[in-house]
Amino acid sequence: MNVKIPLWVALAACVGCLALGSVRAQQGPAGQADPAQPGKPGAEQPIPSEYPYLPARYGEAFIPSMAEWQAHRLTTFAGIPTRLTDSFRRRNQSCFVMPKGLLLSLDLEPLPAWKGWSDGKFTRPVAEVRPDLEQAVTASMATTRRFFSEVRNENVFIQITIQGDPVGTWDGGKLSLNAEKTVVKP
Repeated sequence: MNVKIPLWVALAACVGCLALGSVRAQQGPAGQADPAQPGKPGAEQPIPSEYPYLPARYGEAFIPSMAEWQAHRLTTFAGIPTRLTDSFRRRNQSCFVMPKGLLLSLDLEPLPAWKGWSDGKFTRPVAEVRPDLEQAVTASMATTRRFFSEVRNENVFIQITIQGDPVGTWDGGKLSLNAEKTVVKP
């Protein structure tokens, strides 16, 4: 059924709906005025939120960029413990899109056969553990490239931890271990 409605009737209906909506926004749930909110003209009324326990800004719409969406997908996917190499299992990996590149946090867990870590520190010389860590970072970057195929090493910064203990960083394709920076005085 096709009904032609004059334009002036449609516009009048829209104005009426807007006016009714603004009156309804100033009333409580039962259609009564809220005594806590004075009805002064120009007084700012709080916007109702679908999360009444949080400030109204948490109920505002959020439209992520494609990069933010991919970072969220990568973080969710890489949050599942997975064996990366013969030496390490990935416990967790988080990804954040920053203005200058991707910021990743990579938490590793040594597999029982790998004897290079105990009580929050390396038990072997750094030169011996470095290749195993580089291999784990390479495997992690392969996962990252499934979500960000175009990203270059120069635009990736990774904070590396083993069982939550910071061990180093991977910045622009170069692995730097905290144990290398520590100078032990005799």
